[in-house]
Amino acid sequence: MTTKFEKKENFEYWLFNMDNFWDEFFSLIPRELASQLDYSPKSLDHLEAYVLEHYESIDEIRQDSEAKALNALSIYVGETFRKNLGGTWQILLEDETQANFGVPSLKDIGPKKRTDAPIYLVTASISRRRGDYISGIFEYYSK
Repeated sequence: MTTKFEKKENFEYWLFNMDNFWDEFFSLIPRELASQLDYSPKSLDHLEAYVLEHYESIDEIRQDSEAKALNALSIYVGETFRKNLGGTWQILLEDETQANFGVPSLKDIGPKKRTDAPIYLVTASISRRRGDYISGIFEYYSK
């Protein structure tokens, strides 16, 4: 079992290496998509289109073989929110009943200082299959 201290250390490692995780994934996606990912709100729709094209279900993206992809997609979504709406990365390790317990999340997003876990935005976009789910949340948080 991983201790709270180890989870915190893993989170710090993740934060420090965030760019490396994204760069590795970025090198694997089509160039056309890569050219559209500029951390703008509109780029979230391009990323979501890619997600919907590659994953039929949440179970598919949660497979061990897709862990790096899910991590990178979550980083991109989180960084797009953070760069445009503000916020700070955190990991909640105190209260296991919290929805975002143990996963990287952003706090203080937008004017109402919301909190969300980008990994859940990515997975929810798969089940909703709208194509603009993530950008819709972005728009909502911007108000």
